Amino acid sequence: IKGNDDLKNGSNVLGIGNTSFSTTNSYATKTILSTAYKVVNSALANAASQLLYLWLDIPSAQTAGSYKSNFTIQAQAA
Repeated sequence: IKGNDDLKNGSNVLGIGNTSFSTTNSYATKTILSTAYKVVNSALANAASQLLYLWLDIPSAQTAGSYKSNFTIQAQAA
């Protein structure tokens, strides 16, 4: 999984590093998203699925608005 760019709303930017993910519903086990691919599960069985939890940390001084970006999830055959 990777983020393709920062989240943007006009000239307002929320850095991609404010987004994190985990395979468990525990913020303590999160991995910070970046523009480089991060491995989610290298031992996933064929035809299995993987649940992902995503968090977005919004600084208190961030301008309110609708921010947009894209994320890429890529699967690779074993």
